[in-house]
Amino acid sequence: FTPPSVQPPPPPPPRAAPPPPPATSSQKSPPAPTARPAAAPSQVTRPNPIQPGASQQRPQVPVESMQGPFPRQPTKQPAAAPPPMRAPPGMNDADVNALYAKYVSAKKAVGDDPGPGAFGKLLKTINTQAPKIMEQYNAKGVEFSIVVKDNQVIIKAKPKP
Repeated sequence: FTPPSVQPPPPPPPRAAPPPPPATSSQKSPPAPTARPAAAPSQVTRPNPIQPGASQQRPQVPVESMQGPFPRQPTKQPAAAPPPMRAPPGMNDADVNALYAKYVSAKKAVGDDPGPGAFGKLLKTINTQAPKIMEQYNAKGVEFSIVVKDNQVIIKAKPKP
């Protein structure tokens, strides 16, 4: 014989709050606050120290005094970018581009990576060398060529008569 399972009695239903007593004519409800909203709970215990209109009571603070306890160092203006280099006298942009293409192919043939600044470096080199060679040989221009010697890429200059 198995005993019947015993189940606990169900919990009682929750009770509803008793309704408020009906208002009589002698009791009046307090008027709803319309002039001022209720203060935030944090301001009840510690009121906001800023009073309305406080900004008009004090003069404005100059900006220099708001820089902190240490004097601010004057910032240097970045130097203007130098104008882009031009082709040297006696050469045009097409000549410079052709020379650069030969330079890059020679660098790759040797196994070197020309790098991102190769064009500027080449242009700077030929711009510094061309006037010197023109003055030294009393030439009207300079003809540049790319030569590979001993596994190195060399820029060779030849004065134009």
